[in-house]
Amino acid sequence: MKGILRGLAASLFSAVAFSSSGVADTTVLSPAEQLAKVQVFSLGFNGFVGHISEGERLMKTIAAQGNAREIFMNIASSPASSPEAKLYAACALEKAGYSVPDALFATQYATDVSMLRADILSKQNFKATLLALKNSVCRSGHAD
Repeated sequence: MKGILRGLAASLFSAVAFSSSGVADTTVLSPAEQLAKVQVFSLGFNGFVGHISEGERLMKTIAAQGNAREIFMNIASSPASSPEAKLYAACALEKAGYSVPDALFATQYATDVSMLRADILSKQNFKATLLALKNSVCRSGHAD
């Protein structure tokens, strides 16, 4: 009986760990692809131990690239990007001094975003969060 259970467990592990082709999935996403999928927006040192979020780290990585404006505009305009990713894109564009047309985000205005402040995770209205970011932390020339 133990042998059957071990075999069943090994089969289940193999099914979960490997793709249908039998090869482990080793897909590596670019920083832009990773940022487009983030599910929480957070700037600064947040969380119980106070650290920079993965989204902010990715935003800074992309901002250092020569084609950052193009990448952030693609994230902002893509229907596949999460609302939180669109906020990171808007923030980065504002910090770099680029004018970001409000119409680019109009489809997101009624949605909520997951936002982490200090160690509190909450839902916030996209439009209100975008306006607050553009008028404070993300405005052009603001120090990190």
